[in-house]
Amino acid sequence: MVRAVYSIGSLPEYLLSQRSQMLRLLFWSIVISIPAGFTGRVVANAIDAATGLGLLGALQHLIILLSLAAAATVAMLQMSRVSASVVACVQHALSKDSICARLEQAVMSNDVGLQGADLTHLVPEIVDNIALLLRMLPIALVAVGSVIGLSSLSFTLVWVAIPWLVLGFFVQWKLLIRHAALTEEHLDAEERLHSETVAALSSVRDLYIFGAFKFIHNRLFSRLTVAVETSINLSRNSSTGRAIVNALAISAPALSGLALIPSLVDYGILSPGEVVGALTYLLAGLGAASSFLGSLIWLLVTMRVNHSRLRSLGAVPPAKKVVEKIVSLANTRLDTNNFRLEGICFSYGTGVPIVEGLELSIPASQHLAIVGPSGVGKSTLAALLSGVVTPQKGRIVIGDRSISEICDPHLMITYIPQDAYVFSGSVRDNLTYLRHDATNEDLDRASQAIGLERVIARLGDYNSEINLTTSGLSQGERQLITLARAFLAQTPIVVLDEATCYLDPAAESRVENAFKLTGCTLIVVAHRMSAALRADRILVMDGQQIHVGKHEDLLERVSLYRDYHGIWQA
Repeated sequence: MVRAVYSIGSLPEYLLSQRSQMLRLLFWSIVISIPAGFTGRVVANAIDAATGLGLLGALQHLIILLSLAAAATVAMLQMSRVSASVVACVQHALSKDSICARLEQAVMSNDVGLQGADLTHLVPEIVDNIALLLRMLPIALVAVGSVIGLSSLSFTLVWVAIPWLVLGFFVQWKLLIRHAALTEEHLDAEERLHSETVAALSSVRDLYIFGAFKFIHNRLFSRLTVAVETSINLSRNSSTGRAIVNALAISAPALSGLALIPSLVDYGILSPGEVVGALTYLLAGLGAASSFLGSLIWLLVTMRVNHSRLRSLGAVPPAKKVVEKIVSLANTRLDTNNFRLEGICFSYGTGVPIVEGLELSIPASQHLAIVGPSGVGKSTLAALLSGVVTPQKGRIVIGDRSISEICDPHLMITYIPQDAYVFSGSVRDNLTYLRHDATNEDLDRASQAIGLERVIARLGDYNSEINLTTSGLSQGERQLITLARAFLAQTPIVVLDEATCYLDPAAESRVENAFKLTGCTLIVVAHRMSAALRADRILVMDGQQIHVGKHEDLLERVSLYRDYHGIWQA
């Protein structure tokens, strides 16, 4: 069973997934930009008409201009609606991929300490930038229309403006290199501040006990100062860049054009109306071009930085490498005879070790029961065996590899804790959570083996929805659902950490026998002596030592086990 590997795609991929909406967006943007291409020409014609044909001629051109403006207004409303739909779809897809990638990363690395920077900061920032970019699309077309309109009046003025625009673009490009570096610094500072603040808040009691409030206050204040300074530097760089580009791309071309216009009029190249139209294009059109270029490049840099960080936070091994590792892992499955613990040591903090130097070999298909008093560490040992908890010393080996080296140990081991995880959704979704390709026949076999048929019949069928509030599932029924889920996974090793504690003895026996018939290695944290007696071997934890052996052997040499057995018989 090869699981899907999720990844965060490129931003063009998310936009191109909305092709029809993007085409509609382009159409309405063109409609919005049409008046810009005609504005200067209409103004020039209106002035020339007023001097030649009188007020009626100017009024006709004014009506044309108002009609174009009305069409642009309608197009603007339509574009706002379409762009909102595109942004919402992109946000949904990006958020979904980010969550899936982070969950996949947690599974691949056995690291569940995920930060929320991708969903609380990076994704909204990227989506906001995309929304701004879409709203700027008409501005780009306005700039193009203005250049075309200016060309229709005077090529000379176009060639006067181009060098300034090129210079402005070059200066802005240099500023953007620094902007990208400052953006990285600012995001790093914010993330450090966030992570240390969360850590401090979760350790308030320890900070109080050790009198470390002043230390942590100074540390967080220094992090905050750095974050504020990087934010100020980023804003200054942005403002400086925009001011320089506006001067080079708007003021300089307009002043150069003004200086040249008298000569063009004197030589009869431009009429009075065309002068006003040319200035309209120079001021409005080049202003739009400058605004678009400036905002576009700054937005692209910001989006690139945020998107790169988002992909790095949700990075998972490339699909090819994951498949190679899983294929290699499939070969290891043939040697589950070699499942062993080598010198395992584990303790919480500086407390007494729960296990110390534990050596244990569990042959394939063996049934091992773990017993002992409450709080002695049975669940911790089960978590160690499952790879959920990493030992401080020693290693857990499957085949010839340490469990920490396996890219996805969950393909080898299924771990079911006492608290049954059932979620709102269909019965099928709950059962196929660990095996998405399971058929109805597979579900039937698992239900019959585990004893889930009555629960399924009461709920309806596999497509019935489970409402955690109204479905009335008992703790035992929830455990049966999770056990059927584990049965479907068909992994070579199954660890049940009191996962049958809410079932009666007969149902518990049925579940264990079902797993044993699959040929898997079954490890059970037993809460009943009857469960221990069904095991091939029994591991007894008494808080000081760990004893492993068969029932008769343990009765002779372990007093705690002998007492338990006597109490159970009584």
